[in-house]
Amino acid sequence: MDSLSVGTVLTEMHGDNDMPKLIENNEFFDLSEIYQEVDLKFAPLIRKGSNYEMLHIYVQCRDYFTDLVDAMHMGEDYEEVYGIAALGETEPWANDLTYIALAGTTSYITKYLPLLQAFEKECGLTPTTMEMFENSADVLVTGSVEWSSAGPYISLYTHLLRCMYSAAESEECDEFDTMDELLSFIAGASRGNDSDYQSTISKFLDIKMFIKNVKKFASVCLGHPMDGSGEDGVTIIHNYGGIVSLAKVIGDDFDDCRWKDDDGIEHTDEEYDGPMTMHEDTLKLYMELS
Repeated sequence: MDSLSVGTVLTEMHGDNDMPKLIENNEFFDLSEIYQEVDLKFAPLIRKGSNYEMLHIYVQCRDYFTDLVDAMHMGEDYEEVYGIAALGETEPWANDLTYIALAGTTSYITKYLPLLQAFEKECGLTPTTMEMFENSADVLVTGSVEWSSAGPYISLYTHLLRCMYSAAESEECDEFDTMDELLSFIAGASRGNDSDYQSTISKFLDIKMFIKNVKKFASVCLGHPMDGSGEDGVTIIHNYGGIVSLAKVIGDDFDDCRWKDDDGIEHTDEEYDGPMTMHEDTLKLYMELS
């Protein structure tokens, strides 16, 4: 499939004289992020007329979006975790569509957009669009509101965007005809966290079934018994509320949280309760639909 040119992205939704403007966030955030293989950065946006305002600075860690979506649907302002507080009451996000700014190499961001669009159509979602900002070299991504319906969905969406970028950046990659081929390449490549995450997702989770049943899953993905307004609760959401933890719960693959004593009796660390509690209802529904 032919890749989308930067010029096509630029004029896809607006004419050359009616391009959107980015309102950047210049506040100081003391972030705590793990190393990522690629330099792609994300920022959630709120639409204000023809302008788009960043809720916080660019981040590489996709888990900040999981916090934000959970806080939005719970209608709460969460405690700060790893440098950012998700404000679901005072600054609700993605009420109509999912708006994200991406910062990185533009040609890598846009190259495999047609694959994502075809994948979304197959799964019953409105396809993603991308545009350039008038006052920035960054890219406006507009996705279906379903991507912001629950933590695992926004986690999956941002994961797909980063896999697209990682594949475009990789010197090993060939051209791909489908998103399935691209994700299979990432799972088997040496692309750092992206490959580790996709390998786990591919092994345990049918993402097409998960997306096609978004209306059924969204409500149970949001229903968790933890108090998200407390720091401990938000930390669990941040660490375990995403698509990779869900895949591990489905595959019963949290081996790093289990250990055996000298008598051969198996125990689980307390942190194992986090992902299991987050995704218990989602696991039940997934098994019913599989």
